[in-house]
Amino acid sequence: MDCNGEVKEHITATDFLVGLEWVLNASKNEANNTSMPTLYIVGAEEYYEKTKDMGAAAADLRYQDMLDAGVGIEAPDDYTLVFTCKHSCPYFDTVASYTSFYPASQVLIDELGIETFRGCDNTNMWYCGPYLVEEYIQGNTKSYIPNPHYYNAANISRFERLTVTMISDQAIAFQLYQNRELDEMDLNESTITTITSDPNNEYNSQLCEKRARPTAYAMHFNYQKNNADGTPDVNWNKAIANTAFRQCFYRGLNLKAWFSRYNKINPLKCENDYYTMKGLCYNTQGVEYTTLVAKEMGFDAEKYDGETMIRLRANGGDISALKKQAMEELSAIGVTFPVKATYFIIASSTSALDNATILKQCFSDSFGDDFIKLDIQTYVSSLTQEVRTPQLQSFVINGWSADFGDPVNFLGQETIHDDNAFYSHYYSNIARVAEAPADYQKDLMDAFEQYTDLVNAANAIVNDTDARYEAFAKAEAYMLENAGQPHLLRHRMVPDPRQRVQQDQRHVRRLQLQGCQLGDFRGSLHHRPVRAVRQGFRRCYSGLSRRKSHSISVST
Repeated sequence: MDCNGEVKEHITATDFLVGLEWVLNASKNEANNTSMPTLYIVGAEEYYEKTKDMGAAAADLRYQDMLDAGVGIEAPDDYTLVFTCKHSCPYFDTVASYTSFYPASQVLIDELGIETFRGCDNTNMWYCGPYLVEEYIQGNTKSYIPNPHYYNAANISRFERLTVTMISDQAIAFQLYQNRELDEMDLNESTITTITSDPNNEYNSQLCEKRARPTAYAMHFNYQKNNADGTPDVNWNKAIANTAFRQCFYRGLNLKAWFSRYNKINPLKCENDYYTMKGLCYNTQGVEYTTLVAKEMGFDAEKYDGETMIRLRANGGDISALKKQAMEELSAIGVTFPVKATYFIIASSTSALDNATILKQCFSDSFGDDFIKLDIQTYVSSLTQEVRTPQLQSFVINGWSADFGDPVNFLGQETIHDDNAFYSHYYSNIARVAEAPADYQKDLMDAFEQYTDLVNAANAIVNDTDARYEAFAKAEAYMLENAGQPHLLRHRMVPDPRQRVQQDQRHVRRLQLQGCQLGDFRGSLHHRPVRAVRQGFRRCYSGLSRRKSHSISVST
């Protein structure tokens, strides 16, 4: 259906062939989300490389060309798809359900043209799900209405309208909660203090510590930073290329005060010491994967104590020797101190500024103002366009949730020599450094080469799950120690250690933010998840019929 609810054509298995050809065609899709099919489907990587070599001429290829090239997918009838994998893949069901394998209509591609289809929006895309996008206002709202021709409409209940509202500031979210327009929300430190300091506060009984999100947040360094005028920020680039300088972040940055912004009562429950999220996968003995990483890091005997971050316990956060080493080595190649670490926040958010101010103090307390100073800068609306694309940031704090159930989905994003390594290309820019590294970046590149080799070796183990996970754990530990990013938040929480559980909780409105995935499926078949808050149902009436509408508020 188009956006007006007009039936355009009926979806069949052939549309999945068209969709996969689009994803694998470098000329059409520009390498967005090709990693899943190229890693697992027979012939997919070879077809991608073929289209890459063909350049613009690959735009004329169709799904039959993909099949003729030997890609392991077929549609024996209109309702059956058969995939042929390169090797054993017990978690393939989690791979094939990702957006890389979604259908696309060749009729629509031909109608819009490749460029327009790649950037299509809610007004010219086609729909096959339970809802249509009625209206989309960037950074404001997204409204859905029922698809009048949805195949399963007789068997499900739907809202007559569903509205997603973007919330840029927690202060606004709290106002909406107080107005009963939100069911749940995250709380910042000041709001928790206001509530808990007054035993008569009406919201005291509504606080609860929420379940961890399946996400790992990290501080992603930028190894090829630019100044505002587009020239290289040589001082930062030299500093971050130094191993001792990077290790100061992982071994010395005490974030307990910053964690308090998300969980004032139990701040260290937010601590994350690994790159991969907890609960992603388990080996055949039932051992959770990150415990294997903990063993490699020497953390396996450490438990939560509420007092000290796990990775700071060995040295008590004392990085004086590392700091001295870094300053001596960097001074020798012309680096001046303090090194300025530029961190961008959205200009309109007071809570973002409060968080960044606390983070700046953490830098000062942990590193000393003579070594590294946090420089807080702002952007207007788009972190990607205003900051990441011009490469102005020293680091970005970002979370990653699993696309499928294997460690390579996390660790593969940081490798080099791979067009699909998301963070390497779009956050750290290490892929660009690898093209022409400076002399001072030799050790950095050696570390990333070693890390990439370890990830590739682990990924080559396909018939022994335990050995595969052990190998990935070694690669992850190596990255944390040598190559990569300090990991910050396992999740954000709104706690009540008293856990006031009422006998009847139907009327308790919990002060917490719950995450769900809402898809923005564009022409590139790239999934852009958003984090959402459930809001209470609002009912409207027309004659004798009761019509339901639903509104979701999203924290940006």
